[in-house]
Amino acid sequence: MSDLVGKILGNRYEILAEIGSGGMGHVFRAQDTFLNRRVAVKLLRTQFAGDGDFVRRFRREAQAAASLSHPNIVAIYDVGEHNGSYYIVMEHVDGETLKDKIKRDAPISVDETIRIGIQICDALEHAHQNGIVHRDIKPHNILVTRSGRVKVADFGIARAVSGTTLVHTGTIVGSAHYFSPEQARGGVVDEKSDLYSLGVVLFEMLTGRVPFDGDSPISVAVKHVQEDVPLLQTLNPAVPVSLQALVQRLLAKDTARRYPSAADVMVDLVRLREGTADNGLYPGEDFPTQVFPTPVSPQKEEPAPPKQNRPRSWLPRGVLIALVVLGVVATSAWGLYSWLNVPVTEVPDVVGEHVVNAQQILRQHGLRSESVAHEYHPEIPVNHVIRQNPPADEVVKEGRRVELVVSDGPKWVENGVPKVTGEHLQVATIKLEAAGLQVGAVEREHHAEVPVDYVISQNPRAGTSVTEGTSIDLVISKGSQPFELPNFIGENYDLVRIRLTQLGLKEGRLDRVQNDWRPGTVVNQTPAPGTPVQKGDTVNLVISGGGVARSDKIQVMVPKGGAETKLIRVVVDDANGQRVIHEADHAAGEKFELTVSWTGNQARVLVYSNGVKVGEEVLPTD
Repeated sequence: MSDLVGKILGNRYEILAEIGSGGMGHVFRAQDTFLNRRVAVKLLRTQFAGDGDFVRRFRREAQAAASLSHPNIVAIYDVGEHNGSYYIVMEHVDGETLKDKIKRDAPISVDETIRIGIQICDALEHAHQNGIVHRDIKPHNILVTRSGRVKVADFGIARAVSGTTLVHTGTIVGSAHYFSPEQARGGVVDEKSDLYSLGVVLFEMLTGRVPFDGDSPISVAVKHVQEDVPLLQTLNPAVPVSLQALVQRLLAKDTARRYPSAADVMVDLVRLREGTADNGLYPGEDFPTQVFPTPVSPQKEEPAPPKQNRPRSWLPRGVLIALVVLGVVATSAWGLYSWLNVPVTEVPDVVGEHVVNAQQILRQHGLRSESVAHEYHPEIPVNHVIRQNPPADEVVKEGRRVELVVSDGPKWVENGVPKVTGEHLQVATIKLEAAGLQVGAVEREHHAEVPVDYVISQNPRAGTSVTEGTSIDLVISKGSQPFELPNFIGENYDLVRIRLTQLGLKEGRLDRVQNDWRPGTVVNQTPAPGTPVQKGDTVNLVISGGGVARSDKIQVMVPKGGAETKLIRVVVDDANGQRVIHEADHAAGEKFELTVSWTGNQARVLVYSNGVKVGEEVLPTD
């Protein structure tokens, strides 16, 4: 499927790389070009596309699963079709599958197993409350993020596939190690089937192996139906007997002997974690209906009194009717009185408690509870209560419902910390704040290449997984190390320009003045020589444009004798250097006048005849 890399599905999802494959299809990392976020795309195998019933089931179940919103469930964003194959767009989870973790770390510690199990139960309970059964719970469908958050994937999809894949080798049959007995028999599958599969997952986490294995999926399925589950402690003595009993109850063949719900499993797992569970051993499947039973006072059933022939009433019929009416009225009055006089109780404070503990505390006070919302919170741990309504200490009637807002823990920044190295400090600040982060400590240091006020480095580095509100420390450039500005006064301007480039300095304003210096000579500079500067600084220059122009008239006498005509050349040497001001043939003995323009304090006028110097005059003549 590598030919999909680089292509865009649905005019929106750019495929970046393949990150996995399984019986149902291939999974790719992709970019949602519309919302500019990273997503995962699962492309189902083409063998499913030709089944019309499957297509209908797939769309229906995917839409139902997309309605689930829970921190321990991989969110489904979209479904579509590409070249006859259907795909699902899901939340991208940066982490690994639980199967990978088991292969690397098994047996996983009891504490870690319980922590993961609680989060799986939380996801299952949310789905079951919304009428969705997973049907394919296994470590391959459970993801663990880098921060330890558990996310269950593929909710509802197995149901769409189940009607089709039983005839396709290598798909659903590949999950036989995690099948419930009723799935193996082709019976009714419900929420308790997910709980059985959860038991297999916990068993594998604690031992590194599944309860049943065989040469074929069919042989494994038969063992789920017929054979007893091995005791955990025979494979891992570190497993406490209470946890062993919990797993045994999940793996009961009879659905009636399993836990009633995922919430009940979660309650016992929390009790195990907090050390409040009963440590009694329940060998094999001989265990009570509760793993951690609450003692109940026995009550003897009173035998029914023997039937006797009763004499007919001597009361008239009307009196009997009146008595019956009075009885009904009295009963109604007592019912109304009881309804109006419900016992009251004081609402306990459950803020900060785990939601399971909070529900137990409220039940002990005769109150009902309901989780009405989940919110991110930077300090309150996941699945703990943020706030409650009614508040603590308020007196209410028993049976009152208490609404709980539960924490999803701190919100993790999508795609991690943005890259701000090489950015101007203002741009870096905007990028970090847009990602829900903030600028932390700012240090400044010299850098030979990074310009002033640009970011040299950041901590944490780009791509690091952090929660919203995290401070990102920055190192900002102060520019290159300062050095003393050389003295350019008296040097030729063209040479000074070359030196400025070599020093990493910029040429600023250029002014010209008229003086007696040679034109193009630097006569002043800003900053002054010796001033500390650094690369990128600007240097302003003042150069000479020559002295004030003057003019004088001179008399030139052409030598007599020799040739009748002679080539006369007149040269002026002043502050601007030497230059020819006249060159022409003249008759021998001729006398003519020239106007000479010159600059500086003094100028020399040189006269040549046929290349031989014949005269010189210094200006001014006075």
